[in-house]
Order: sequence, then C-alpha cells, then structure tokens
Amino acid sequence: MKLQTLECPNCGGSIHVEEGRSTCFCTYCGKQIAVDDGMVHIRYTDDARIREAEVNEKIELEKLRHDEKDKAGFTKMLVIMFVIFTVVLLFMRMTR
Repeated sequence: MKLQTLECPNCGGSIHVEEGRSTCFCTYCGKQIAVDDGMVHIRYTDDARIREAEVNEKIELEKLRHDEKDKAGFTKMLVIMFVIFTVVLLFMRMTR
C-alpha cells in the first residue's frame, strides 16, 4: 500500500492518501477531498458539516424534550399547590 502526501486545498493540512483512492477527508478541517491523478479538489458536499448539523438537530430535539418535561413538572407542582391551598382554606373555615 503506497501513500501519497497531498495538501488540503481548504486548510493547507497534510493529507495522506492511499494510492488508487478517489476520495478522502482532511483530518484537520473535515472537508471531503476528491483526488484525481494526484490533484486534489474540495467536494462541495461537506459530509463533516452534514454530520455536525445532524448532531445539532439531535441536541435541539433533546432540549425540547427536556423543556416539555420541565413544563409538565411545573404544571403538576401548580396543581398540587392549588389543592394544598384549597385544603388549608377549607380547614381554616371549618375551624372558625
């Protein structure tokens, strides 16, 4: 297996590519690189950014789920407080 060292056209980092491979990723900036006869070209479908967007979407969904749980907990707390307040008021009226 012969490796060739090329320069990333995006960040200038060193890329080590196995001979015969047509694509690789820059380990420094994450760009997908197309290799053609020793020449390198950035592929405009940036898989690293796509993966980053997918992870960010999962994080946002988890935040929304957490917020919904917080709202449900707050609502339960308000109902419990209302019931306790009502019971206390009824007790106070009965003891007059």
